[in-house]
Amino acid sequence: MSSALFPIQPEILQTSLPLHPWDNPRTANMPGVNMLDWDNWVLVDEAYRDQMALKERLLTEIPGAVLADGADAATSEHLDLVLERLKTTAGYEVGEGEVRCPDGRVVPTGGSPLLVAARLLQQDICIMERRGAEFVLAAAALCFPSNWRLSEKLNKPMTVIHEPVPKYSDQIARVVGLMFDKMRPDRPMWRMNFLLYANAELHQPNRLERANLETGRFIRCERQTLIKLPETGAIAFGIHTYVVPRAALSEAEFMKFWDKIKDHYGGKREISVPGA
Repeated sequence: MSSALFPIQPEILQTSLPLHPWDNPRTANMPGVNMLDWDNWVLVDEAYRDQMALKERLLTEIPGAVLADGADAATSEHLDLVLERLKTTAGYEVGEGEVRCPDGRVVPTGGSPLLVAARLLQQDICIMERRGAEFVLAAAALCFPSNWRLSEKLNKPMTVIHEPVPKYSDQIARVVGLMFDKMRPDRPMWRMNFLLYANAELHQPNRLERANLETGRFIRCERQTLIKLPETGAIAFGIHTYVVPRAALSEAEFMKFWDKIKDHYGGKREISVPGA
C-alpha cells in the first residue's frame, strides 16, 4: 500500500546496516541511548542521492505534510551548527551563502533555517522545546515518517507523540524527559530502533496494518541523534533512515531480529507492521 498523500515512491535501499541494533546491548532495549561522536553526527551513505531527490519532491509537492516551521531561534541555532559541521564533512563545500552537497546540488542558505537544513541533510529533523512540564515537538522537517503524521504530533508533548509505540511507558517518558533536562550541549547522544515493513517506502505516514513473519520483507532502522542546543536549550532530534531487504540478513541474523521484534510487540507471533 502506498501513502495516500504521496502514492508513487521509488524503492530506495541501502545494501547493509551499519550495525544490528537488536543484537547490540547498547541499543537493543529502550531507551538505548549512547554518547555520540561529533564526527558521526552528519552521515552520508550510499542512498544519499536518491533519498535527497525524494526529499526534494516531498518538500515541493506536499510541503504541508512534511515541513512545520516554528521555533525560529532554535532552528536558526541548529542551522548554524549544521553549517559549521559541514565545513569538515566529506562531500560538502560550504561557501558564501550556499552549500554544494555530495550529490551536486547547490543549496542557498537564506530563508527558512529548517528548510535549508532539510535540503542539506539526509536525516529528518525534529526540534523539541520545553514548554511547561514537558518537551513538545515545536518544529520539524519530517519527510520519512514511520507510521505517524507530523500534523497529528506538532506541538504535542512526548507522552502523546509516542502513544502508538509499544513499550513506550510513562516511566520511560519520564526518564527521557529527565535526560533531556540534564543533557549537555557538548555531549550529544544517539540511539537506533528497528522495525519490520512489508514495503520499502520511506514516506510511511499510514497507521499500522497486520502482517506476519512471511509478509515482512524489509528491515527499517532509524539512527536517531539528540543534540542540546546551547543557546535555546532546545533538543535537535535527527532521524537517519536505513531500509534494507530482508535478504540482506542471513537467516540466523533475521531470526535474532524476529525474536527481538516479537518481544517489542508483546511476544505475539503476528505483529503490526506498516504497509502490508
